[in-house]
Amino acid sequence: MNLLDLGFNDFWEDVDTGNFELARVFSIYNQYYMVATATINYSAEVSGRLQYKCRSKADLPTVGDWVLISIHDEIAVIHDVLLRKTLLARKAVTKKVDLQLIAANLDVAFIVQGMDRDFNLNRLDRYLAIVNYGEVEPVVILNKKDLCSTAEVAEKIAQVHERHPGLMVLATSFLDNGSIENIQKIMMPRKTY
Repeated sequence: MNLLDLGFNDFWEDVDTGNFELARVFSIYNQYYMVATATINYSAEVSGRLQYKCRSKADLPTVGDWVLISIHDEIAVIHDVLLRKTLLARKAVTKKVDLQLIAANLDVAFIVQGMDRDFNLNRLDRYLAIVNYGEVEPVVILNKKDLCSTAEVAEKIAQVHERHPGLMVLATSFLDNGSIENIQKIMMPRKTY
């Protein structure tokens, strides 16, 4: 594996890592992080200096962030978060005007919705609003086409296109290997999905 496999691209090419190692955050558990480098995964925590300089929770690392780390006794310490290319976030449910971060540095967001009872255009609109606000390219995956007739599938795709012309929509059934292959065909190297 290398950094390109992790989604590193030209956006961060000129970054000066100094004495630190470059890593990508791939999961968060409370205040503990899992990060991946070009060679190994580490448990990580945020340095006191970084915590001090953060004005809000939105300044802390989130899934997808590129971070600068140092390794101490097989634990990584996150010293800085690189500039974010994109950010998926929503308003926090608390009374504060804070953001709840979902993921950073995505190129494409797959929005999956079932074509059964789960199909809801208004909810799709809300997801698309978050994705578009974060400047991430959306792709809608309408799943469970095996539960619908060909006419029903075409109608639901038409409903999405009526509200959002030009949006890429894939009708899938995860019981069909062809559906998985169609998703894989649109995925490109050096991008994050």
